[in-house]
Amino acid sequence: ILAQVVSSPSAAMAPMPRGALALVLTLGVRARELKYPDGMKPGDQISGTAGEFFRYKHVFVKPPDDEDRFYSLKVSEDIRCDVCKQLVGSLVANAKGQSEDSIMDQFDGDLPQPVVFNDEDAQGNRVEQNRKGCNKHYKDEVLRLGFRPRKCQHPENETVPEGAPEFCLEQSDSRPDDRSMDTYSRESEAVFYACESTVGRYGDEMARALSEYLEDHPGKIDEAVADACFKAGKCEKDAARKERKKQKKKGKKAKKEL
Repeated sequence: ILAQVVSSPSAAMAPMPRGALALVLTLGVRARELKYPDGMKPGDQISGTAGEFFRYKHVFVKPPDDEDRFYSLKVSEDIRCDVCKQLVGSLVANAKGQSEDSIMDQFDGDLPQPVVFNDEDAQGNRVEQNRKGCNKHYKDEVLRLGFRPRKCQHPENETVPEGAPEFCLEQSDSRPDDRSMDTYSRESEAVFYACESTVGRYGDEMARALSEYLEDHPGKIDEAVADACFKAGKCEKDAARKERKKQKKKGKKAKKEL
């Protein structure tokens, strides 16, 4: 299964089977010292056939390996709903209308102008040519606005609830430049995975849900986005989704008894 997940560009960019994702997330990430591979130095351009090859122009320390990908997947599980609400909210606000087709056009993320190629930058051309869908959204709608995954901060002397996320999506006052966004990091890749597992996988269903919600509740964009991410986009972890449904059933049962 793992070989299918990470061995080719199409496998790396395609939605991951549920069983494969579960297997990936059960594997721990071993702490290890980061060393530059032979012939590699900071700032060198990334090369290879994995999905990252189509999203980044540079590496800072080393090309990503399977352990890096497992880490990014783990982080993405925690921030998936927040990433979904941030980027979908931005895309819906920029849509020409609130029809399913108008919203889906935003999800597709096609560039309005043809790519201008640079004869001296083959990797840069490759990244720009593949700049659509989640390959585009996670940078433009999330990273560019200063959002990054960070360790969640919990108040001292407060018991952290069981199942609470380890990572949160936080916005800083500083904004990254283009080179920063085009340089691979495990945190940036986690944002991409969060987009790909929601908008990338359930885009049609989410566009339909958004259009229908906004038709019934005009102007309620934030509520429509949250509803689409949680329901159609299935952004919650499986355990959290089951617990929420369980609590909802308990609430309905209590109301009936009253």
